Amino acid sequence: MASLIHEIQEGASGTEVPTATLLRRMKLAAAKLQLPDLEKWVESELNGYKSEPPQYRIVMASPTAWNPYNGWMPIYSGNKDVMELFSTARITQNISSLEDTLHNHTSGPLNLPMPIGLIEIINKLGNYESARMSYQINRGVLVSILTAVRDMVLDWSIEMEKSGVLGEGMTFNSTEKIYAKEAMTGIKIENFTGILGSNNVAGDINSGTIIISEIEEGLVKLNEAMPALIEAGADAKKLSKALKNIEMEIAKTSPRKVKLSKFYNDANQAIVGASGSLLADGAKLVLSGLAASIGISI
Repeated sequence: MASLIHEIQEGASGTEVPTATLLRRMKLAAAKLQLPDLEKWVESELNGYKSEPPQYRIVMASPTAWNPYNGWMPIYSGNKDVMELFSTARITQNISSLEDTLHNHTSGPLNLPMPIGLIEIINKLGNYESARMSYQINRGVLVSILTAVRDMVLDWSIEMEKSGVLGEGMTFNSTEKIYAKEAMTGIKIENFTGILGSNNVAGDINSGTIIISEIEEGLVKLNEAMPALIEAGADAKKLSKALKNIEMEIAKTSPRKVKLSKFYNDANQAIVGASGSLLADGAKLVLSGLAASIGISI
């Protein structure tokens, strides 16, 4: 009987085996090799992401709203930062639904549902209201996500073989389990960042991942907007202190999510006084992105 690792390699190197089937085989191997972090990633791909998805699932898209007379219409904002947030799609659907979407739509752009919270913000900022909004993306975007997952599965199985982990049929001996755990500490697959702990991230995997680079980008935007926010009524001292605290925390070797969450809440409260302006609403969108980068729910 062929080893489970070789079976995974064979499936990942071709296109005939569905990605979901391939991931189930990987989940079985991860469970038998006692690799819980890898198993959690596989489960997220199979069941959908409940919090911030990995970087390869964050893509640029065209935000659209449904008009009963004209169909899907583009959503536009003159504010560059707001428009960027409107156009950033976090693809959290399970891998099977992504495959089905591709198979059922063989041509033209695809429409994926937009989060309800973002729909409410867009309706508030716009001069119209629509209950139906979506991200319009090219088919190639979903193909890229599926390809990224299959490549990671293949890369992992190759690393296992290099480490002497093959198994006999569906079983692995105690030595192979030790080798597998040792190999996992050295895997440097970029797209596993925050799941296998292989890059500049911190925090509990179960409660989301801290994405340092995205927090830094959010801080730059908020600092640039600070003078105008203060003029619009934001609490200058509180906002400045909150952003500085976030900056100092992410500079540490192991940033603490509980502290970042508190500083985020401080910043959010600091701009309450500026509510009602387009600038304040744009800042809230930037803060929403900051919360996602910290790995907390809002």
